[in-house]
Amino acid sequence: MLAFSLNLLAWSWFFSDGPHNNGLDPHPDSWGGQWRFLTFWGLNVNLIMTGGALLSQFKIAKLPTWLCTHAVIHSSVVMILYWSLVAIDPYLVRVPGRYLPWYIEYQVHLLTGFLCYLEAFKFTGCFKELKKDLLMINIMNLAYISWVEFVIFPMSGHPCNKAGTVCGFPYPFLNEIPTSERIGIYVFSTAFVFMFYFFVRKTILHFKK
Repeated sequence: MLAFSLNLLAWSWFFSDGPHNNGLDPHPDSWGGQWRFLTFWGLNVNLIMTGGALLSQFKIAKLPTWLCTHAVIHSSVVMILYWSLVAIDPYLVRVPGRYLPWYIEYQVHLLTGFLCYLEAFKFTGCFKELKKDLLMINIMNLAYISWVEFVIFPMSGHPCNKAGTVCGFPYPFLNEIPTSERIGIYVFSTAFVFMFYFFVRKTILHFKK
């Protein structure tokens, strides 16, 4: 109940006056709104997952096991990538002058991930369907990369790199690197996701024995 309530509050904030009051209205040259960001994809997955877990708890509906798995992995990737890049240079992922309130920042980039792990330990089927888990993780991974490369980037003109020659990728650092390096990041991230999946799977299943 707590996990679902916190995710719902965070999700609702993005559709309230909160972004406007904090100077976070979408830039006129940006396309896709909040859906530009991997974090918002994750928040929606986590909201569905924790809502489904609540329905399962009251035996109203059954939560698909792959959704639980994907929520945990997605949240982990968001936490690791986001805070690693912030530690190196906050402006790799943050546009100057456009900052989330601290309580939303930590909810969507940290707390929601920990709550997913708690649900994963409670939910008996999580991480048990190996083939389905890997298939869905791969589909969602390719979906976001394709979304950014072939929809968001061509249709957006903000933010831009420091030279003003490349614009449109949602995270500033993606505008600063050439295509070859961007592809390298996607390949590395995909490999990392699968390795991390097996590590988390082994850990969770070990403690649930």
